[in-house]
Amino acid sequence: MSNPRYAEDIFRLGRVYDPRSVVNKESVFVVVGTNLVAELLDRPVAELLRDQIDQRGGKYPFRRGIVITDQGWYAEAAFVANNPVIAVGGPAVNKLSDEFDKWEPPPGSPKSKYQIPGAGNRTGFFRKNKAGLPQVGLWGWGANATRETVEHYFNSAEGLTKFLEMSWQ
Repeated sequence: MSNPRYAEDIFRLGRVYDPRSVVNKESVFVVVGTNLVAELLDRPVAELLRDQIDQRGGKYPFRRGIVITDQGWYAEAAFVANNPVIAVGGPAVNKLSDEFDKWEPPPGSPKSKYQIPGAGNRTGFFRKNKAGLPQVGLWGWGANATRETVEHYFNSAEGLTKFLEMSWQ
């Protein structure tokens, strides 16, 4: 299901249409592209990642993943820009990944892009937003490599576990 917390969300949002009733600074946004390929191949992978985030969030209602399109991310930027975020899918299909890919780190800071071990030209991206929370990009050369990149990320101790430690203090 694209929103496993639908019943909770409709209960909260139905009373007062205020996104803060379902989202706070600990909510993690998982951003996918808006084209057909991204919807068919990247969204299911993003939903797997969301499920991992939800599972690790446990009983805390705001420690959750929310899958949103890149257009939705930019449309809601005033509200979501300071949240932790993971972009799934390459720069050609995801505008947030494209922003990450083109971003140049300030001199002396760690590299923003890095290779993820394995075949398929898999790429990771890391930086912190203005609130000091992590922003990550995960993609590969093609949909299969993107899926492998995301799976590697949530299985790696240096991946999703570290990301959530930074996000949930």
